[in-house]
Amino acid sequence: AGNLLREAIRSRRHEAAMRCVGPVPALFEKIKDSFRWSMLVRCFADDPVYPVLRAFHESCAAARLPLRNISIDVDPVSLS
Repeated sequence: AGNLLREAIRSRRHEAAMRCVGPVPALFEKIKDSFRWSMLVRCFADDPVYPVLRAFHESCAAARLPLRNISIDVDPVSLS
């Protein structure tokens, strides 16, 4: 999923406005025998966020990644 997110940023030509960090193990790395990972996208302007996330979602669906396992939090209160 990390490569798909980076490709969505590149395909929309927002490399200057956005940075993708990760994937890295989540704060709670394993819950109920499932490993969790986190990715952080730093965006320096609000405009490109939603088109890039839409492209990422479409790429995940095309790659047949289980979308129910992917959650997106825009403007999180905490990073835990």
